[in-house]
Amino acid sequence: MINIKEIAEAVGLEFEIPDIRIRKRNMENVNARMTYSYILRQLGYSYKEIGMSLGKDHSTVIHYVRRIKWYAQSDAPLKKKFDKLCAMFIDGVEEEEQDYSTHYATREAKIIENDLKNEINALKSEIKRLNLELSSAKGRQQFNEQDMERFENIFKVVKQRTRHGDEYKVFQKLNSMYNVI
Repeated sequence: MINIKEIAEAVGLEFEIPDIRIRKRNMENVNARMTYSYILRQLGYSYKEIGMSLGKDHSTVIHYVRRIKWYAQSDAPLKKKFDKLCAMFIDGVEEEEQDYSTHYATREAKIIENDLKNEINALKSEIKRLNLELSSAKGRQQFNEQDMERFENIFKVVKQRTRHGDEYKVFQKLNSMYNVI
């Protein structure tokens, strides 16, 4: 196997950065780390080993390896550097047969499909909850309408005989009357 330091130095030189392990997130540093990760992965290194050499988590390396070809397709200078470095270090490693852009589009479509399915399920749950709430509200409304019919005559008498401003006095008298009952 080729020495990891040699690969890191070559990638750093190609991308014109002093060290690929620098924790900067500018485009050149990230592209260099992605290219480095891809090359090491093609040479048989594990995600964990690559991550340790970069000071990154293995999940970050997985992202790098999966996305670098797609990014290279949309960025001509990156593609040129990526292809040059891959040719230097990966001789004999076959390119993937499947067109990466088609693979990426299919994968993204599946992710979107799953997100939509989750959203549909969430909306169905929300509809069920709202239907239950509506049923409960209709029940309360029906109860309130029955109460209004029961107390309609009492309400009319109190309304007719209570002078404006005396509502609190009527309330107190009704309250004391009901306390006695």
